[in-house]
Amino acid sequence: MPTLDSWKDKPVPPKDLLLKLGEAGILAALTGAPWPTEYLPAHIKGPENFDAFHELITIDELSRIGNSGALAALTNGPSIALTVVYKFGSEEMKRRIVPEVLLGQKMIALAISEPQAGSDVAGMVTTAERSSDGSHYVVNGTKKWITNGTYADPLERGIKEGDNPVQ
Repeated sequence: MPTLDSWKDKPVPPKDLLLKLGEAGILAALTGAPWPTEYLPAHIKGPENFDAFHELITIDELSRIGNSGALAALTNGPSIALTVVYKFGSEEMKRRIVPEVLLGQKMIALAISEPQAGSDVAGMVTTAERSSDGSHYVVNGTKKWITNGTYADPLERGIKEGDNPVQ
């Protein structure tokens, strides 16, 4: 709260704040139960028997900043975008992406909204198809909003074999 006025209207949340949230385990608490211990350094420990109630307490406490835009900027990556990787990604994908996001080192984006479907994932028409030479995926479709898209970090190694791209 002491620094909120200095960054709340900026397009990117402060990196040092994200790093502090990561080190405190707060970003990890936003991914839902169970606590992601296998992707965090041993010194970052969650509450014993971590469950949805602990996540609720974390979100409630963060909400005290009184600015929904700032709260979303800090929490949407781990709470909605990273959760997809954490719950459904391959183990190699998780090991590559999850720790950096949980520690506040990188921001992740979720690109599900489409003009004809909004955020209704059942109505999505975008596809990801392997290129003819098999070296990468080609994403076909139109996105309307990409949560955190304006400041998410690129994944330098992209989607790999075994990952589960949108189909």
